[in-house]
Amino acid sequence: MRKILIVLCLMSAVRFVNAANLGDIRNDIRFNILDTTSTSHNTRYSDSFLNYRINQANKEIARACYPLYSSVLIGAVTGQQEYTISTDTLKIDKVVFLINTSTGSYRKLIQSTIQSLDNDKGILWEALPPGLPTNYYQKANILGLVPAPASSYANANAIKVYYYREVQDMVSDSDNPYNGIYVMQDYYTAIIYAVTWRCKHDKGSSWADDYKLYSDYVAKMQADLQTTRTDSSVITVTK
Repeated sequence: MRKILIVLCLMSAVRFVNAANLGDIRNDIRFNILDTTSTSHNTRYSDSFLNYRINQANKEIARACYPLYSSVLIGAVTGQQEYTISTDTLKIDKVVFLINTSTGSYRKLIQSTIQSLDNDKGILWEALPPGLPTNYYQKANILGLVPAPASSYANANAIKVYYYREVQDMVSDSDNPYNGIYVMQDYYTAIIYAVTWRCKHDKGSSWADDYKLYSDYVAKMQADLQTTRTDSSVITVTK
């Protein structure tokens, strides 16, 4: 009997739920922050504000963990060095270039920075004659090829970019985090505690334990996905 009571007490203290959608996540957050009823002394958060914070957390976690992977094909143009990449790109993983149309063979390009190109190819590398690209660089939403493609390599779908994607905002209560990818459902709880600690911080309530849970879930997610960003392995808290 005593064991049963202990289990019940633990269950009432913390509610761990594998949330199914935006509406469920919002309800779990309200439960955690005691925001289930409205009184003159405790005005509830609006659904729209919680949705904003949930989507903000969804994106923050995606930028720390890179849960979504994709690829896109871009046509190469004779003599054109720079191309606009997909607007949902968080980080380029690799770029390959079509070298044989009959066999469909691609070659991986070397990732470079502007500084490394200056050092390795000379300061006039942008004026190199068109040829078979060997390197690529990224400037914000621009992908550059070095050298620019010659006419013999200017084929449709010649450039293939593998990248980590941004997540979409959830709009309907039936929408799921991480673009609804099923295998990501184990990580919904990270979003719940990302918003929970912020809301408790707003109200001056104790939030350190919730932030610790959030950090732990993100760390587990990074370890599981093996895509940890060195600049976000620890997410900075603005107090």
